[in-house]
Formats: sequence, C-alpha cells, structure tokens
Amino acid sequence: MSMPSEAPHRVVDKILDGLLEGIKGAGEAIANGLDQAPLKSKGPHRGVDALLDGIVDTPKTLGQGIAAALDKPLEAVR
Repeated sequence: MSMPSEAPHRVVDKILDGLLEGIKGAGEAIANGLDQAPLKSKGPHRGVDALLDGIVDTPKTLGQGIAAALDKPLEAVR
C-alpha cells in the first residue's frame, strides 16, 4: 500500500490556515474601511486589528507545531 502524497493532518492544517487567513483578510478590510474616519490609520481600530491578527496567528502556529510533530512518525515509516 502506498502512502498518500500528503498526510491527512497536513491537509487539515492547510484548510484551517486558509480559514484563519480569511478571518485576517476580513479584519484588514474592516480596518481599511475605518481608515476613512477622521483619525485615518492612527485610530484605535488599528490596535484592535493588530490584536486580532495576533489572536488568529496563535492557532496557526500551534497547528503547525502539531502537524510537525505528527510528521515524525510518518517520516519513520517512509
């Protein structure tokens, strides 16, 4: 039996990363819209956007670590 070209946990990781990137993109679009307000890009919405970006990046980093750990047993089999 041959191994699939990409491990299932890597496929799941890519899907979740895509969803998280979509959330970041939506947040950036909202922040860009609020840049039209009187304070422009100096408004408090930019701080909130940066905070939300950090919150979104955390599960991506964690997921990458989990996926890398799951790669180790597969590498031993190959």
